[in-house]
Amino acid sequence: MSRARNPIPTPRCHKGSAVVDVYHGNKRRTVTLGPWGSPEAEKEFARLLAERSAAPAAPSLSPGGISVAELLLAYLRFAASYYVAPDGKPTKELECMKSAIRPVRELYAALPAKEFGPLALRSVRQRMVDAGLCRGLVNRRTDRVKRVFKWAVAEELVPIATVAAKIG
Repeated sequence: MSRARNPIPTPRCHKGSAVVDVYHGNKRRTVTLGPWGSPEAEKEFARLLAERSAAPAAPSLSPGGISVAELLLAYLRFAASYYVAPDGKPTKELECMKSAIRPVRELYAALPAKEFGPLALRSVRQRMVDAGLCRGLVNRRTDRVKRVFKWAVAEELVPIATVAAKIG
């Protein structure tokens, strides 16, 4: 049995350079920090640690990537802390967002998030129309769904092609 992976990467010397292995899901990426023992390498390592600590905890990754349901849950966790009034209460935008993503969850919860494309968005929009919502509300809710996937790209949960195909 292999040992558990260290959650905090450790720099090592490789051919005179400081390098560190960074894991994103099951993929490993080796980052060169600079000359071994230099202030430049220490600054780069500090930046890398700060970047990792600012990132939210990644949802569990299945072989096909995260599912739409996992993506929506991760977004709602983010939104609960982002859409907050100065007095600490959640804003109306959080409830609007929940209403917007409900048909996405009902239709595509089990689908890998990277496979959610323009046709899926169109069917979600049609579901809203069939529910009797007016055009303006359907458009606003569709824009909110797009915002969820743009956020997912920024958090590197789905590839940029997912959004580029849908929003272009």
